[in-house]
Amino acid sequence: MASEVYERTIFFDSVRASLFGTLTQQQVDGQEYLLKHWEDLIEYEDRRWFAYVLATQLHECAWTCTPISEYGGSSTRYAPWYGRGYVQLTWEENYIRADNELELNGRLINDLEVALEPDIALQIIARGMAQGWFTGKKLSDYISGTKCDYANARRIVNGTDKMDLIAGYAEKYEVALNESAMERTTEPTEPVEPPVVEPPPTNRPPMEKPTTLPATRPTFGGEVLPPQTVKTLVEDLKHVSGASEIVLKF
Repeated sequence: MASEVYERTIFFDSVRASLFGTLTQQQVDGQEYLLKHWEDLIEYEDRRWFAYVLATQLHECAWTCTPISEYGGSSTRYAPWYGRGYVQLTWEENYIRADNELELNGRLINDLEVALEPDIALQIIARGMAQGWFTGKKLSDYISGTKCDYANARRIVNGTDKMDLIAGYAEKYEVALNESAMERTTEPTEPVEPPVVEPPPTNRPPMEKPTTLPATRPTFGGEVLPPQTVKTLVEDLKHVSGASEIVLKF
């Protein structure tokens, strides 16, 4: 993860004025993807490396800022291994190396269109240029310390083809990155209160107050016995039986 991020409004205002004039939505979305994933995934700290990678993809992708296939690639002498991605990966040996370096286990070899997937394409252009996959030349050969040779850095990808043109793009991207760079900070996470869950509504009517049934009174022959009669009956039974207590069940 890079130690800095780029303020988007400043960055896009800068490249709009210096490079594009007018930005299409595709160009904005494509560069936003590159900014976001360079910030989160790429660990190369020299901002000028990123400037040259952005310049390279701008040229190689015909200003679309998205991975594309080489125009007329299927009719080239090296088909089907024609250019794809941000850097226009070309030739069988380069596809094989990219598959091995990214540990894709043959996925790229079995489906060359995988090179057009933005996450794969970004790893290919960034790591390939940093580590010298394509020509043996790498970013640190031309951009390191006080040395910054954007023109000859073209040799990393394709000899001297359009070297000065792409160097001019890189200079403008470097300005935009310098103007918009900010140190990455980690904002403290506020504790999140659990949501209050309201009980589900119910359509049941309120429970009615239960009816209190009158206590059952003892009866004899269907007639309710008055309390005094019951008391007398109990005393008589105690006298006859000699029991100290009589329990009546009705």
